[in-house]
Amino acid sequence: MAISKFTFVLAQGKQRIATMRRIRFITVLAGTEQEARLIADAPALVFVSRCPAQEVAA
Repeated sequence: MAISKFTFVLAQGKQRIATMRRIRFITVLAGTEQEARLIADAPALVFVSRCPAQEVAA
């Protein structure tokens, strides 16, 4: 399974990004979006992006 980098915005309720005083992002490495949400363990995540993780030579 390919590992991807998932980025989310930490949000509170149904806040608009334009009205947020401080925008906080969280990035997680996981195989699926659902797995990334479980790893992040934050209640209100808004999906922002997904991109392949960089391969590291051993």
